[in-house]
Amino acid sequence: MRHLRLITTFAPIAALAGCGGEPPLAASVAASADIRFEPGEVEIARGGTVTWEFAGLAHNVFFTSGSTRPDDIPDPTANATVSRTFPVAGVYDYECQIHPGMAGRVVVATPAPSSGPNTGPY
Repeated sequence: MRHLRLITTFAPIAALAGCGGEPPLAASVAASADIRFEPGEVEIARGGTVTWEFAGLAHNVFFTSGSTRPDDIPDPTANATVSRTFPVAGVYDYECQIHPGMAGRVVVATPAPSSGPNTGPY
């Protein structure tokens, strides 16, 4: 019975732990040997960076949408990591032109509006 009480006490707290947080400033995407980007979609904060990790099989990255796209990663790249920074909020779709159908997405979030200055006593 004691274990059940602990679970019911902390379950609501655990459920709220991921709510309302800001997106991270960095994310990693692995270009896998089975011809896909993992994860297929990442979300970062505006000004954040995505790092693509290319293993033994060569891949590239060409951005196909987005208001101010970062530079493509045009050269076939293997055994390396390459990063791009996203200063503008929006959705950026990309693809590997070496492997048709291999695609992913970067979602760059706009920061939540501030609730205003702290007017409390602290």
